[in-house]
Amino acid sequence: MGVIQSTPAIVTAARRALDAADAGGALRVGDHALPPGVDDVLRKVLELLAGGKAAGYTVSVFVPDAERPKCGDCREPIELADPTDGESWIHAEDANYFGDHSAWA
Repeated sequence: MGVIQSTPAIVTAARRALDAADAGGALRVGDHALPPGVDDVLRKVLELLAGGKAAGYTVSVFVPDAERPKCGDCREPIELADPTDGESWIHAEDANYFGDHSAWA
């Protein structure tokens, strides 16, 4: 997880960015409005920083459940324990499987 520390300069910049966004709606980079989802996330980060708090973040790829690989036995989501080993399938952290079996594609 990354962390953005809340230094006095960052607090000032975050407050200015929020003031500008509140005056004109969507957050912008130059002439380009940020997409609504990005705007919402960035606004939350700026609010933390403007309040003098450090902001932690993680960034990952979202894969809809329908597109995730499934275990051949229980049909719960699986993932590779080692991305370089195409046979290291394990049940995903959010899998709800019952029984005693190894994951397989």
